[in-house]
Amino acid sequence: SPFIICNRSPSLTSVERKQRILSELSVISSNVVVALNSDSEICLMVSALASDALKIANDKLENYMTIVPLTDLMKISMDTIEEVTSESWMIPSTDRRRFRGLENSTGSTDQSHSLLIEILSVMAERFGVKQIAFRILKRIQEMSLEARRRKRKRRLSERDTTRTISNATMTLSEVFSITSLTAASRESPRQLQDSKYSESQVEFWTRSLQDGVESDHHCQHMFDTLEVIPRFEGNSFEIVLDPDGKQSMPYDESSASNVNCVISLIVGLAVDPHVVDIGVGGELKNNNIRAQWITQSNEDEYRPFFSRGLKGDGQIVAVSDGGLDADSCYFQDDGGDGSIYDGNWDFSRRKIVNYDNTFADNYDEKNGHGTHVAGTIAGKKSTNGKDEEDGEADGIAPNAKISFFDMAKQGSGIKDPGAARLLSSLYNKGKGAKIANASWSRDHRKIYSQYCKDYDSALHDTYQDVIFVFSSGNSGRDGFSTVGNPSDCKNVLTGRFFVPFFKSLQ
Repeated sequence: SPFIICNRSPSLTSVERKQRILSELSVISSNVVVALNSDSEICLMVSALASDALKIANDKLENYMTIVPLTDLMKISMDTIEEVTSESWMIPSTDRRRFRGLENSTGSTDQSHSLLIEILSVMAERFGVKQIAFRILKRIQEMSLEARRRKRKRRLSERDTTRTISNATMTLSEVFSITSLTAASRESPRQLQDSKYSESQVEFWTRSLQDGVESDHHCQHMFDTLEVIPRFEGNSFEIVLDPDGKQSMPYDESSASNVNCVISLIVGLAVDPHVVDIGVGGELKNNNIRAQWITQSNEDEYRPFFSRGLKGDGQIVAVSDGGLDADSCYFQDDGGDGSIYDGNWDFSRRKIVNYDNTFADNYDEKNGHGTHVAGTIAGKKSTNGKDEEDGEADGIAPNAKISFFDMAKQGSGIKDPGAARLLSSLYNKGKGAKIANASWSRDHRKIYSQYCKDYDSALHDTYQDVIFVFSSGNSGRDGFSTVGNPSDCKNVLTGRFFVPFFKSLQ
């Protein structure tokens, strides 16, 4: 069973507090999730035997440890519901039909909307993340259909008194901690009055389920179009709610454009015993949108890096972005022994040795951001694809080569492939790039997000010889909260360049 266990021992460090918890429960580090880590306390989400949990509960005064069962509401990150009900997160629809006051008339399908789900490691190792994800989604749909069946019987004034309802046929309203009180109150009104939840809280969750997966449409379009993507750690996955703009246009109450479908999906995930954490994804944004070519000094024609022979010789830099114009004179190549597309590498190429188009395509729009970023890093002019010359827009490492990962299909915005997919591509089993650039991010998450767990674990555990450089964002005057995500993760390098920095090099 999942529990949250906290250690507040004042004489121990965070690492020692964690090790004490692991030893008490006889579990390994890979099977726990860090819920909180501060100077005075560490809290872990773990799967433990009830007998071990009881032992810790009885000894809590002696070892400064407390343990409680992980309830469904505790699995929903503090900003999850606030974010999915905000206008900035609304899933596009062209119809202006009202639904709880949330509509979007832009018709844009560039923004990606997703939920990030973490599950128990032991279950992921036994059955696989994707299989567990589909089992969870199937069970949510089964419970929503049961609610629809009961509603239909009530409408016909029929009562199914001969059938005993098993766990497999319970509804989400009966299983979810807050809404289960509503059902219980039919038998004992006093039970709802004594509840610790306010009437408005109960009403919010009840209405979300009634107008979401437990409605007549049971959010069928949302389930038909969503996409499940395993994340790097092996115990988490992402549910993309509008892959490639597949959500209904115009507005359809059974799609994820209906905020109640999204909220009730979150409820269904929270009540599943395999799930330990639920968060939200965010829109990826291209950064460096106001950039100009960054020189190596604050003086015209003065290049201290180049004068010391630092031009990127022998290096491959990975760039992930919305596309790269391979026909630009700064990337054009008239030679090469083989293909650079469809997972192939050709190290004999002048500039682009690999173009991973398997996630998206190999197209970049006019004045595209990916071409701009790759050119800033390693562009080198050649009018015939063979003989090089000094160009006005040569990059800061003009002798380096490029491995490019395309994150956007033509006509759509950039999508996150996940750390596993991205790093595996650029690394090429150790023969590819060891330096990676990402000039994109999401808004600051306020918490240590699933995205950070994704990238930090990958870079710490598997790709230790890779330096992944993220841009900090397009703003900064408002302080720390303007640093994007995953730029705010622990094991990445986040950069922002200013003129005073270059003056110090002179």
